[in-house]
Amino acid sequence: MPRDPVDRHAPSSLALILVAALSLGACAGDPAGPEPDDDARPLDGPGLHMRTLEAGGVPRRYRVYRPPGVDDGTPLPVVVVLHGFPPVDMAAVTGMQREADARGFVAVYPESAWGEDWAQGCACTPNGVRGIDDLAFFAALLDHVARVTAVNPARRYVTGFSNGGMMTYRLACDRPGLFSGYAAVGAAVWTWHRDECGAGPAVPLLMIHGTQDPSFPWDGTTVELVTGASMRQLSLDEHQEWWAHRQGCSGWNETALPDTADDGTRVFVRRGEGCDAPTRFYRIEGGGHTWPGMSVSFSPSLGPVSRDLDATALVASFFLDEG
Repeated sequence: MPRDPVDRHAPSSLALILVAALSLGACAGDPAGPEPDDDARPLDGPGLHMRTLEAGGVPRRYRVYRPPGVDDGTPLPVVVVLHGFPPVDMAAVTGMQREADARGFVAVYPESAWGEDWAQGCACTPNGVRGIDDLAFFAALLDHVARVTAVNPARRYVTGFSNGGMMTYRLACDRPGLFSGYAAVGAAVWTWHRDECGAGPAVPLLMIHGTQDPSFPWDGTTVELVTGASMRQLSLDEHQEWWAHRQGCSGWNETALPDTADDGTRVFVRRGEGCDAPTRFYRIEGGGHTWPGMSVSFSPSLGPVSRDLDATALVASFFLDEG
C-alpha cells in the first residue's frame, strides 16, 4: 500500500518524538521485524526500485530512482532525500524524480530504522534510546547504492525535511566529507547539535524555513524532560548566526524574491558573504511547516505552503550548480 504523504501532526516535531521515546522507556530489545537481508541486485533499468541492506545488525530499506535516457553504466550524481517524523512519502512530497529526469541524477529515499525517527544526536528519541547509529548507516547506504547502480562518488548530496532536516544538520556537523552538499527544510539546530557539533570544515549548506512553522518555532522553544533536564531549540535568528560562524562567513547579504503567488507568503534569501563554502538561508515570511512548492496537502494546522519558491528545484540547483 502506498504511504500517505500527508503529515497530519501539528505539535513540535521533537515533542512528538519525545512522546514516542518516553513510551519506549527502558524496554529492552527492538521492535519485531524481518531478519536482516542484503538485496544489492543491480537495477534492471530506469525507474523506482526497492532495495534492502543490513546496517549495524538492523534491517534497513530504501527506494532508489534512476532516470530514463541515461546509459546504465554512466556514473550519475546522487541526491538522498530524508523524511520527517512521522515518516511520509518524500518522493510524493518533493517530486524529486522530476528534477532527476531533467538534470540526470539518482534519487534515493531511505527509511529510518523501525519506521520511526532519525537518530540525529539526542538519546531522547526512540532510535536514540535504542542506540541506532545513523551516521554509520548513511555511509553503508551510499556504498550499497553504488553496488546497485552507477554513481559518481564525488557528487553525493543529502536533503531532509523536519526530523530529516535535523539529521541533515547532524551529518553536516559530524560527517562533512560524506556528502558534497547539504540542504535542510523546516528544521532547526537544537542545543545538542550546537554543543556536540564536530570541528570539521565548512560544507555547502542550504537552509529553508518558514516564520510560521509551528513544529520548529522561529523564536525557538524548550522541551522539559522527565529527568529534569531541558533541551532548547535555537531561535532561527540564533540558528543563522551559529551556522554563519561555523561556515566562516563574515556576514549576510539579503534580497527579496519576486512575490509571484497570492498565498500570503514572501521569500527572502540571505547569502553568506566571505564563507568557506556556499551558505544560503531562505526565509519564508508567513510560511509553515511545509516543503515550499509541494503539490501534496499537509494539515492546515502546519501552516501555509509558499508558491513563490520551488524547494525541489532550488535544492537540485544548489547541489549540482554550487555544491
